[in-house]
Amino acid sequence: MWSSLALALRLLTILPANSSTGEASADARRAVALFPLVGALVGSVAGLTFFIASRIWPDAASLVPPALTLIAGLVVTGARGIVGAARSADGLASLLEGDRSRALAIVRDPHRGAAGMVTASAGILLRFALLCAIPREHMWQGLLVAAACGQWASAVCFTAYPLVSGGLHVEEGRGLSGTGMNEFLLATGVAILCAAVWPVRGLLALVAAAVLVVPLAQVTTRAFGGGSSPLAFGLGELGEIAALLFFTIP
Repeated sequence: MWSSLALALRLLTILPANSSTGEASADARRAVALFPLVGALVGSVAGLTFFIASRIWPDAASLVPPALTLIAGLVVTGARGIVGAARSADGLASLLEGDRSRALAIVRDPHRGAAGMVTASAGILLRFALLCAIPREHMWQGLLVAAACGQWASAVCFTAYPLVSGGLHVEEGRGLSGTGMNEFLLATGVAILCAAVWPVRGLLALVAAAVLVVPLAQVTTRAFGGGSSPLAFGLGELGEIAALLFFTIP
């Protein structure tokens, strides 16, 4: 189990989690089921950052705590969600020209175009605005649950849709291509447990993430001819934003 959790941590964060055993395809498949748990850990780190910052800057109108919370989340994850969304946006923009092969090549290219830059900027600004809007007394639960919902959305992309050839950019994650319904159900179960940290609202946030992400995943994977790691991480970012948006509703 630790080897699977270590792989999930390496895929989703910058944390140097090492396992004593070699990685197998079974470890990779189990790692997908643990994506929401890793998301909850990332959300807890962001929540701790907000807690400390809000004690240093106690003014409720201060923008420093949400700004530092945003930065902490981006640093721990290596901004994989934002980068994945930007890459997917560039690829979708290229698809308008009707060349799927070129679109896939652009998704794999680390250099960003106009669509990707706009998407990344808009995502960061929207996330910051949502962090400012969530009531402070519920920030920890909101961050934990939202991050778990987002990584559940990433797990959905890996388990429910076929991956295009070369769609996995992380060498350790190539075994994820063998995931399927069992891993989807396990990931959903873990996500439900994480969401239950905030009873009712947490579960409703998971539903909100699913309502947004699942149709988008169907459309985008059909457009690209399959899924990929940037697409999965990008949709995970959208899932997390959907949950955060839900938490801002009075």
